[in-house]
Amino acid sequence: MTTKKVIHAGQPGTQKWIKKFGQDLIAVRYKYDTATNKKMVTVELIAEVQDWQKNLKRIPKNKIVKIKIGYGEIDLRQRIKALGAVWNKTEKVWAMKYEIVKTLGLTERIIDNN
Repeated sequence: MTTKKVIHAGQPGTQKWIKKFGQDLIAVRYKYDTATNKKMVTVELIAEVQDWQKNLKRIPKNKIVKIKIGYGEIDLRQRIKALGAVWNKTEKVWAMKYEIVKTLGLTERIIDNN
């Protein structure tokens, strides 16, 4: 089955569907099934609306964060190096993916997540 045409609500060709589904209509799609020689019209509708706010404290798992490792923590330093951590000479911190920092339980050592 292939989709040949997508028309968004308000564009020409959607008035019939807006009358039927109202302001909940988002898009109309025309799909063609070559096996059965059928044309299908599908609609995308808004099913539910809720208040939502972006979680500003969330850190993406692939974001590079900086962590502090003490000079004497040789085992930990070798472990994070093996997992891809990179030493930043200028700032004297280790940089690595947040996902790894979280897995190792080192989130309290993050210095700057900007």
